[in-house]
Amino acid sequence: DLLGPGYAVLVRSQAVATAVEDRLRPYGRVVEIPDGVLDHLLVAEGAIVVRPDRYVAAVAEDPEQLGEVLPEVLPPTR
Repeated sequence: DLLGPGYAVLVRSQAVATAVEDRLRPYGRVVEIPDGVLDHLLVAEGAIVVRPDRYVAAVAEDPEQLGEVLPEVLPPTR
């Protein structure tokens, strides 16, 4: 329920969430993950892109890398 029906980008940092929110809005949502959850997968400035079928589409280590992978994994712009 937390991820919603579309794409989800899991982040730890509010700055990363803000950087990707507008780009993701037509396709899904940004979900901030608290410390202690997914620590082995999610670095402080990183993100995990989850497809609507709940498979991981990409993992980014920083906002720059996230900006590079989002166009590759999201559907073409409407």
